Amino acid sequence: MMYVNECIQQKLKAEGLEFVTAVEANKWTAEAGVLKDSNLRPGKPLRKKCRDGLIHGARKEGARWYIYKI
Repeated sequence: MMYVNECIQQKLKAEGLEFVTAVEANKWTAEAGVLKDSNLRPGKPLRKKCRDGLIHGARKEGARWYIYKI
């Protein structure tokens, strides 16, 4: 799981972003070949990992998951 976290954190830093939605972050991980996204429910694989407490900087705000730069 560390590689998924590293992939997201590196992309946040490279893009100069403080946070990203789980849907967008899952696109990044899919493009990097780290975590495949769902065609039917974009972001679902990453949201599951967020719920399981496996993603660093993940926070649920309302109905959406965000991953913050740490």
